[in-house]
Amino acid sequence: MTIGKANPNRANGVNAVVHGLAGALQARGAKVEVWGITPTPAAPTTARSYPLHLFKRKAHRLGLDAKLVQAIDALPGSAIVHFHGGLLPEYFLIARELKRRQLTWVLSPHGAYAEGALAKGALKKRLYIRLFERFVIRHALRIHSLALGSAGGLREEISSPQLVVIPNGSEAPREPFAELSVSPFCFCYCGRIDEQTKGLDLLGRALRLVLRERPEVRLDMIGDGPDLDRVQADFEALGLANNVTWHGARFGDEKRALLLAASCFVLTSRHEGFPMSLSEAAAMGLPLLVTEGTNFGAYVREWECGVVAAETTEQAIATSMLSLVGTPSEELCKMGREARRLIREELSWDRIAERMLRQLYGVTPGVSE
Repeated sequence: MTIGKANPNRANGVNAVVHGLAGALQARGAKVEVWGITPTPAAPTTARSYPLHLFKRKAHRLGLDAKLVQAIDALPGSAIVHFHGGLLPEYFLIARELKRRQLTWVLSPHGAYAEGALAKGALKKRLYIRLFERFVIRHALRIHSLALGSAGGLREEISSPQLVVIPNGSEAPREPFAELSVSPFCFCYCGRIDEQTKGLDLLGRALRLVLRERPEVRLDMIGDGPDLDRVQADFEALGLANNVTWHGARFGDEKRALLLAASCFVLTSRHEGFPMSLSEAAAMGLPLLVTEGTNFGAYVREWECGVVAAETTEQAIATSMLSLVGTPSEELCKMGREARRLIREELSWDRIAERMLRQLYGVTPGVSE
């Protein structure tokens, strides 16, 4: 269950996760359907290997599409509904219908329960949690956290037996490793242009520090979002206009080409769930520069596939950027190969689907459910 159409060619990371997971679960023998709630259920969408059922999203969000209620009525007693996202009124309404029918659900909040995410509009969110979200959590079979800290803001609401920690996956690398382009050295960011969550203010100020020592360094910015105009203006005020290229939202082959032309992928988030952008960049063989708020730091350290900033500050990020710029190309390529190996051996969708089946749904992989 998702808000949207599980379209991987959109900037919504949750929909990309649902698409990747559904395909991998189906390939492992699970009977999978994706249900999406959208304002435009009749509009065309991308082809996919699994059944997709779309339902109308009410403008006031206080009711459910009658066809969705009928679909819930038709579910077998063995069905497990998987909610992707948190603090969503539609999920409370659906959970109430499932509870009445003694049906089971699991919940992946995707970072919505992180302390940093809950701090924005805290009073409104706390009231919503008390009145509605608590019901969805307490009656769920499992709560799926992407990392140990990504559900920390509501840890008191989640019982220990409920909590399951499994990261997001990614498509395993298929093409041969491409040597990195390092002259001039180009960092690449790809994602939503959200200044505070993604730490783009820190990235801009860090780049200004880097350019004092390495004026040739470049930064490619891929994506769109609510703060685009402000972040662009801030970067220009910092004197970065000649070193930063804004590409807007890009998908498919266009996005891949831009990523493959970079020397390193950078994500300086203050808080996250488990960013798909990092997994995608790693699968393409890019070294990673991350902050602890990405929840990816432990993987970068273990697999030696990049650098973790010592702190989430402009100075620490600048220091990490300069260390990578000064790294020999052979060592950078080794980081890129290790990044690909991380995805292939630990974070491919196939491996994540196997863990989901066992730990989240409680079924044996390869057995149709």
